[in-house]
Amino acid sequence: MIKTSKILLNLGKVVALVLVTIFLNSLPMLLIARNDVLSLPVKILASLFYIAIILIFYSFIWRYYQKQQPLEIREQKFGWKDFGIALLYSLVGRVIAILATFLLRLMTGQQETANDRMIQSVGQGQGHIFPAFIIFFVLTIGVFAPILEELTFRGLPQTFFIKGKASKIIGAILTSLVFGILHTSKLIELPVYFLLGLLFYLSFQRRGNIKDSIAVHILNNLPAAILLAISLFNQ
Repeated sequence: MIKTSKILLNLGKVVALVLVTIFLNSLPMLLIARNDVLSLPVKILASLFYIAIILIFYSFIWRYYQKQQPLEIREQKFGWKDFGIALLYSLVGRVIAILATFLLRLMTGQQETANDRMIQSVGQGQGHIFPAFIIFFVLTIGVFAPILEELTFRGLPQTFFIKGKASKIIGAILTSLVFGILHTSKLIELPVYFLLGLLFYLSFQRRGNIKDSIAVHILNNLPAAILLAISLFNQ
């Protein structure tokens, strides 16, 4: 009974973290959507509020996760060798994305996934966007989302539920499936994000260190984030 209640409690924590992740990832887009109707003082206050939320929550969730990890994992360093391996994983991710986009175009005529199209449409048709909102949006795509999503979809589920080799295989499938579902609105696009989620999971399992999959995720997202920054600042 105690074990069941603990599983339910941990499941509740993961679900809550998924909801918080969706909210925090969406917040910069919501700010940009309201850019034209907010006064300058409100934009400044909203920016300060956003910074406070990010600093407080990310600090809390990182410390909470680290407390759940064994000492040998906490003491692992992320060196140049690990960066090089993460870069290789990210290149594999690029190949997956390119091939998947090509197949998607052949099958449906779409040039990109719905998720990519939504991100690229942010700020279109608007005038001058408050610079802080653009910075928050770009940092969310390139840095903040990868950190939080790795903790949400890989780190904490692994800590709470995934023990032993057999459960790791199941965990890889389930966490990648949830990751994929939450990144697409069309079933035909699900394999793209499922494979990316699986790639992040494998990079995490290499040493059992969440820093590895965070690095791969950031390297995967950063090129798009930089291009978006250039586009938004120039419009």
